[in-house]
Amino acid sequence: MLLSVNNITIAFKSKKVVENLSFSVDRGQSLGIVGESGSGKSATALAIMGLLPPTGRVTEGTIELDGTDLLTLLRNQENYRGRKIGMIFQEPMSSLNPLFTCGYQIKETVLQHQAVTARQAEAQLTSLLEEVQLTRQLGERYPHQLSGGQLQRMMIAIALAGNPDLLIADEPTTALDVTVQAAILELLNKLRRSRNMALIFISHDLSVVRQVSDHLVVMYRGRCVESSSVAEVFSHPRHPYTRGLLACRPRPHLRLLYLPTVKDYMEERPDGTIVEKMPDNPLLGATRGSYSPSQFDPLLKVENLTVSYQNQINVLHSVSFEVFPGETLGIVGESGSGKTTIARTIVGLLPLKSGKIYFQNYLLGKARPRSVTRQIQMIFQDPQGSLNPRMTIGEALMEPLHIHRLYSSRSERRQAVIDLLTKVGLEPDILSFYPYAFSGGQKQRISIARALIVRPSLVIADEAVSALDVSVQAQVLNLLKSLQQQFNLTYLFISHDLAVVKFMSDRILVMYRGKIEEQGIADQIYQQPQSEYTKQLIQSIPQYV
Repeated sequence: MLLSVNNITIAFKSKKVVENLSFSVDRGQSLGIVGESGSGKSATALAIMGLLPPTGRVTEGTIELDGTDLLTLLRNQENYRGRKIGMIFQEPMSSLNPLFTCGYQIKETVLQHQAVTARQAEAQLTSLLEEVQLTRQLGERYPHQLSGGQLQRMMIAIALAGNPDLLIADEPTTALDVTVQAAILELLNKLRRSRNMALIFISHDLSVVRQVSDHLVVMYRGRCVESSSVAEVFSHPRHPYTRGLLACRPRPHLRLLYLPTVKDYMEERPDGTIVEKMPDNPLLGATRGSYSPSQFDPLLKVENLTVSYQNQINVLHSVSFEVFPGETLGIVGESGSGKTTIARTIVGLLPLKSGKIYFQNYLLGKARPRSVTRQIQMIFQDPQGSLNPRMTIGEALMEPLHIHRLYSSRSERRQAVIDLLTKVGLEPDILSFYPYAFSGGQKQRISIARALIVRPSLVIADEAVSALDVSVQAQVLNLLKSLQQQFNLTYLFISHDLAVVKFMSDRILVMYRGKIEEQGIADQIYQQPQSEYTKQLIQSIPQYV
């Protein structure tokens, strides 16, 4: 066996983050490790690589590579890190040096781990770029000049530069479009077979792990709760946590009213014991009725919208659409298609080059009355970046009320904030805390509360769940639907994930390179796509069954 992890326990200071974990993988095999954030997946990968931070250490167990316990190597870890084991990290922009070209960084890795001349390293650079399906010219570019998919391919090339026997991929496709994700997964499978290399693929999404793995390890709070072949896990999941993970991803072929969550399948007692629940939520399995076109005038009307950056390159080309009261219009497309540009132009963060935007029949210009700006609110993709780290949650939520002069006193504003926090599933005692104290899902709930606190009519959600685990994503999507009913909201829901857009939307608008490919009722777009690009998006959706 190439790699054997035997009963390891990993602790950060006195807190155990992984307990009694065991698994193995041989050459040519692929092991998937799946679980939510905080389950210990990345800590396990870092332990194998010998990259745990100073506060972390393996307190028990062994990690054996070809019979050698890596934990006993101490100072000689460079003899296997990069040479025997390569790793692809989740965020390529943080892993690549912005001051050097990508080609230079690949060549540097070759020289570090192989006894070759500079000319031989140059030849290997060309070969590696071809292997990951990139041109030699792209190697001359700096990281900021490449797309997300190209950056991840560069990271794969660097990981392969030492000819490793084992490749660890830690969430390598989380931030990628579904079409790019499908290409990266196909590439990893091809490389594993051609090099007879072992692969450990880490993700929070079972549907993604399924496409590259032979065997699955499901982790929950540092423990392995299920370990079996991929076919067995998907056909007969034994643990309630696994069943919850399988259920909470949107199914595009169904028009569900509610997404199941992990909490529908299991309950965790105060002592940590997990108890299986029989799903008893009356909404489970309930479907929505067919969409009926609105008989009202549109709430938002966009006519021939064209937007350019620095008045040079058009990033939107004559885009036109309408959004009706109470409905959800989904906008789907890959990065660079113009989705976020539409959102930012509507809320006034970007100027338009030509075209018109009407809100409640009012023509939106550069100067907008406060009564209009209050009615259009936005939930941003990165809640950490959109929350002021110097303001408490209470201050961040009461500030819009003060700006828009809602409520006559501070006590009334505070009570309004408390009432809304309860509706988004948060406790009132968080008002005195700062953003850093919360998880990704909690921060996004806070961002949703901030958007709704001024009682808007239109909410624009720009990739609002793309950075969340699938289980947390399901909770937030259910929350958005519930709030839409409570507050009679209209949504403009933007995502690169067609499965998520299909679950949320009544109608869908497909964007490609700044233009509308097609638009129509969500079920019709999914079942009878007219555009080749839309067909490609549908084919790229990871499947559970």
